[in-house]
Amino acid sequence: MTPRCDLSIVLCTYNRAALLGRALDALVNQTLDPQRLEIIVVDNNSSDQTREAVHTRAARHPQIRYVFESRQGLPIARNSGVLAARASLIAFTDDDVEVQADWAAALLTAFHAYPDVGYIGGKVVAAWDQAARPAWLLTGHYGPLALQDRGDRPFSVGSHDVRPCLIGANFAVRRSVFERAGLFSPAFPWGEDREFQLRAWEAGVQGMYVPDVVALCRVPPERVTKRYQRQWFSNAGRVHARMQLLERTDVRGCLVAPVPGRRVFRVPCYLLRELGREVGRWIRAFVCRRDREAFRAENRIRYLASYLAERRRASARPDAAVSPPPAISALQNDTSIRLGLQQPSSPDNAGANLAQLG
Repeated sequence: MTPRCDLSIVLCTYNRAALLGRALDALVNQTLDPQRLEIIVVDNNSSDQTREAVHTRAARHPQIRYVFESRQGLPIARNSGVLAARASLIAFTDDDVEVQADWAAALLTAFHAYPDVGYIGGKVVAAWDQAARPAWLLTGHYGPLALQDRGDRPFSVGSHDVRPCLIGANFAVRRSVFERAGLFSPAFPWGEDREFQLRAWEAGVQGMYVPDVVALCRVPPERVTKRYQRQWFSNAGRVHARMQLLERTDVRGCLVAPVPGRRVFRVPCYLLRELGREVGRWIRAFVCRRDREAFRAENRIRYLASYLAERRRASARPDAAVSPPPAISALQNDTSIRLGLQQPSSPDNAGANLAQLG
């Protein structure tokens, strides 16, 4: 590889060697000159054939680099990828995602078109596996499926409206943002993309949704069920409560400092009122047999009930506050030594370097 590298792509994986091949094939077949990018595969302590799958492709594509991270957790794995990256623009995708052929080029074009934004996200559209799309599955249920389609027009994301969260399956960040806002937080192994963006917004960083940046996600059948949706919204409520997401957002969606208002049973009164309104919506929809509307209200109830229960527990433990992760410069030197950031220089010695990195 040449010293020039415009885009570092971080792909974290855990025991998905069967899927990983398709994700890597999509990345090595980009229209962008392969010398302008690097593909960093972070093996998050897999016990299957992940190492061999990466080795096979690295022997043919020297832009692929392998990093082994024994500490499990997606935020930790992503941080290892960030610290290994050489480019000033760092993109993220997942092992069950296949990006379009012009994905890398579209990201570089978008960052050039929007020089003031710190991060960019795009569409994540579905590829259904062994399951037809059920009638109840609306765009409001895309979050649990790790899908994202917010239309065909670009729009900015930031402290002026924090409701959209650009998901990590199709996400790219300027390296400087990790210096301003810190790395991904290991305290949030679920919802780390939302928590990272909250800190970025507080640091004055703006993002951009760019619909031309497209990735394809294979949705497993077990996720296309109402049971999975119910569990997801309950989990989301608990995780967002740890971030105090609703208390940091006003009615317009603007980011605000949490204000201690009136509370009942240690939870904000306005959230109790919101829960009551959703219960009313669910009753009306249930009585009128508007099944889709009832299901949407039910999931909102589950989200708010979990949120309130977690906030009540947290208010009883004031010492349980989560510390923000460090900036990239605080870990760069020591972690670089630990990761062993060698790059296979040719197919002949790729195997030796892969063994060393593991």
